[in-house]
Amino acid sequence: MALFLLVIVSTNGTTSSSYSNLMLCENTLADVVEEVMHKSSLSAATSNESTQEEKKEKKILYPIKGVPYTLDINLREGANLIAKDLSGTSDPYVKFRYNNKLLYKSATIYRDLRPRWYEKFSLNIEDVSKFLYLKVYDYDFALKDDFMGEAYVDMATLELEKITEIKLKLEDPNAAGKDLGYLLLTLTLTPKREMKEAKSKSLISTLTRGKSKKKIETSGVVDITTKKPRSQHSCDCVLNVVLLEGKNLMAMDDNGKSDPYCKLRIGNEKFKSKTCSKTLNPVWKEEYEFHIYYDQTTIFELEVYDYDMASKDDFMGKVELDVLALPKEDTVRMELELEGGEGLILLLLTLTGFNDGNNMTDEDLAGKEVTDPKRIEDLEDKYALSKTFKDKADIGYLIMKVIRAKELPAADFGGNSDPFVIAEVRNRRIQTPTVYKTINPEWGKVYQFGIKDIHDIVKISVYDEDKAKKEFLGKCMIPLLDVESGVRKWHNLKDRKFRDKAKGQIEIEMTVVYNPIRAALRTFKPREEYFLEEEIKFKRQLLVRNLKRVGGLVKAIVSFGGSIKDLFEWKRKSRSAIAFMIYIFICLNFDWFFLPVMLLITFAYHYIKYSLMGSAYFDLGEEEEEDDDDEETEDANKKGKESKSLKAKLQALYDVCQTVQNVLNKVASFGERVKNTFNWTVPWLSMLMVIVLSIVTVIFYIIPIRYIFLAWGIKKFTRKIIKPNHIPNNELMDFLSRIPSDEELILLRDSSVQDEKDTKKKR
Repeated sequence: MALFLLVIVSTNGTTSSSYSNLMLCENTLADVVEEVMHKSSLSAATSNESTQEEKKEKKILYPIKGVPYTLDINLREGANLIAKDLSGTSDPYVKFRYNNKLLYKSATIYRDLRPRWYEKFSLNIEDVSKFLYLKVYDYDFALKDDFMGEAYVDMATLELEKITEIKLKLEDPNAAGKDLGYLLLTLTLTPKREMKEAKSKSLISTLTRGKSKKKIETSGVVDITTKKPRSQHSCDCVLNVVLLEGKNLMAMDDNGKSDPYCKLRIGNEKFKSKTCSKTLNPVWKEEYEFHIYYDQTTIFELEVYDYDMASKDDFMGKVELDVLALPKEDTVRMELELEGGEGLILLLLTLTGFNDGNNMTDEDLAGKEVTDPKRIEDLEDKYALSKTFKDKADIGYLIMKVIRAKELPAADFGGNSDPFVIAEVRNRRIQTPTVYKTINPEWGKVYQFGIKDIHDIVKISVYDEDKAKKEFLGKCMIPLLDVESGVRKWHNLKDRKFRDKAKGQIEIEMTVVYNPIRAALRTFKPREEYFLEEEIKFKRQLLVRNLKRVGGLVKAIVSFGGSIKDLFEWKRKSRSAIAFMIYIFICLNFDWFFLPVMLLITFAYHYIKYSLMGSAYFDLGEEEEEDDDDEETEDANKKGKESKSLKAKLQALYDVCQTVQNVLNKVASFGERVKNTFNWTVPWLSMLMVIVLSIVTVIFYIIPIRYIFLAWGIKKFTRKIIKPNHIPNNELMDFLSRIPSDEELILLRDSSVQDEKDTKKKR
């Protein structure tokens, strides 16, 4: 048929019109040729009278031999498998081999002769004339796995693009005729897109060979070959998993406890968590990243085991989840019940980093509104003051545009990097796709966050993608209260400790819309826990710095006491006379509302100084260089290995020093937060406290103090009765937790790039 059509075309005397008609029917022609060739192959492969050798010859003569295919497999279950363990069961798993290569290994189903996998994955098949072999093994800890049987799939007999259910009987060459059970699976063989494109190009070149180079019109025909190919390294998206904790897990040891750890897996990408000893409520707080490919399996598997030193680890349950069912670019907190066990697993899952090829270049962004103005108007209406009490938990909204970066450090050979960005707002995060082989990447991506606390900080980190592990390039932090909505700004990148400047800059534009009353009410409630907060390790330099901070607070208290003493000793007569008159007035006319008034006067005094001096009023001075004490710690640990007793003493000393260091940090941070509240370090919070103190002053003036204490006591005593699930909190401490300490102020120093004039002046 194909030859007949070609002869008709060659005998036609027309030129451009015949080519146009041929282009319009090329897809139909290719499909007809493919259908005829495939039907002939199926009839040859399914002939009942031919021998096995003749079948192989016909498969070798398969008309589409060597053309790439995708084989979608759903490994469903097994039945009547042979028992290999002394307990009368087995721990089966399946290996898929093609062309003498292991392409896939299934999960292990413990203590089951009727295992159910229901694993979906895809394999790339280059030649359908070769068999796909399946081998079933019994998993044995510390021993060689036992062979349980094998089977094979003749892919030449599969019908294209049709789901085929197959029952494969397992066989053992060394035990002929023995019943080893069977496997159930479904297969779908699909030709890859490249095959159709190759046929199309081949047909066009045949039709136009020897003809004039006149342009061929292809109106109405979609050219799918013009799509920009995806990099061979890039994935379709990224799944970020934060393994938080387990609750009420199964007791597997004689002491009523377990030593649980987790195995996490998507396809061939696997991770293993740490082991939590002697607990049924383990806390891991570990982070993992999986690269998702749409043409491979997207099933996330998590298995929990109990660690045993002398025997095989006990299976405690598993969780399976299709990651494509998760919302895009959003962090979800999930409590998943373990199958085949007891208890719950708590996870934070984020499906992000979509490589959709829709990156906007700087030319696309220039003079263009990336954010829909109508969207901004809707958000401003949603968070208007008139709608404050409709949804008090919804504080606001953040729209962030990750535009580009420049002059990043070269992390790879050849002077380039493969940079991508991770942006975090507390426990929520997004990730941009990777831009390969450049130190001046352009992402042009727009992301959105719901704001739960206006005092949160946006952490932006730039990494270089590597196969083994991502490599850090730089960071910057931007408090939400410091965001200039709708303004594109360059920010300097800093090192991991946020103290020294790193190489490179990143351009970000953010828009923040929020309800100030909801944000103010949220300020006096407990702050959301940050699950991935790193534990502060002991360092000599850090201990010395904390001692200096506490010493500074003590010095300030001593200085204040000295000032009071100077008033009593009349070293400055005018100041002492004024203080004496104020003291007499307060003693004769004291009322409780005087206390908030005095605090308001203090705020007013510091506000005047802040208005006159600006940020220089709370200048923190020069940063101290932080020495790395890791080498000293390693030396101490090496010496400690000389004897167990010495090592134990060193460890005890280390723990004590770490405790002292962290206590000093808390004490110093508390004092600095109180100081920074009055210093107007965060004007929004200082103004909020002024408003609260003003209200308290009016209340104290109008209502007798005994009624105020009575109302306060009733509220404290009845809160647990009215709200049994209420979390106890201290509103004042919750407020102070939003005020940054001096150490945090150093980390939050403005990283935005100054104007060129300011830069030249500094130079």
